[in-house]
Amino acid sequence: LNGVVAELAAESLLSYFHDYLERNFIAILYTGNKYALDFKSHFLSEAKKVGMNAISFGYNDNSLSIALQKVKQSNFRTIIIAPQESQFAAIEQLIAKAFEYGLVGSDFLWI
Repeated sequence: LNGVVAELAAESLLSYFHDYLERNFIAILYTGNKYALDFKSHFLSEAKKVGMNAISFGYNDNSLSIALQKVKQSNFRTIIIAPQESQFAAIEQLIAKAFEYGLVGSDFLWI
């Protein structure tokens, strides 16, 4: 069931970004759990089909800074976080680091 939910979430966000916001450069930050991996894989596959530029960076507690540095270097301004439900508490740390790396502001969209 999680795989189907992840695919539906990926398709919904992809459609929203592509069709309504016209944001075609998307960075995905994902953890190593099945939901996040399914989401990332499906989003990247579908994005390629419609000509969007999507990249992804895996992270854990030890590699969050490296992943955010890579996002910053990419110059992509739309960033999706694909964690597992139990990891939502870790998002607070991620957002604090995003401020530290200058990845927050009116040009950025975090989902």
